[in-house]
Amino acid sequence: MGCRRCIEIKKCCIMDDMTKKIIPIIMKSHTIIVSSPVYFDNVTALVKKFMDRTWCIRGFLKNKVLGAIVVGRGYGLDTAIQATYSWGLKHEMSLCHRGARIRGYEYGDALKDERGLRDLERLCNRLYEVANILFSRF
Repeated sequence: MGCRRCIEIKKCCIMDDMTKKIIPIIMKSHTIIVSSPVYFDNVTALVKKFMDRTWCIRGFLKNKVLGAIVVGRGYGLDTAIQATYSWGLKHEMSLCHRGARIRGYEYGDALKDERGLRDLERLCNRLYEVANILFSRF
């Protein structure tokens, strides 16, 4: 809607699953992983909608650890990672890995992308490592 009412009332005025379920989970999380198939050179419209709906919690995602995973034929994988990390930087989140790009076109192809799966494992390990550093209780 782009109503910007959240500026006045300090929360989203759209009462749906995003507001009632997803945002509370995000607020409690230390690490957020955004994953998207890439159909047309970028994240899907649904993922972009998710990103846009976090406008109402700007300032509250600062220093959360962000990772990005994209799966697609090859075209647009970097653009989708860039869109995800640009969103995270707008929220002042911590980026600690270049993101996992997994190639796949037909059903099951992604499981054959050895390099992509290695990058995915490295991404997950790095997110865990950084979140542990930032959020461990001494």
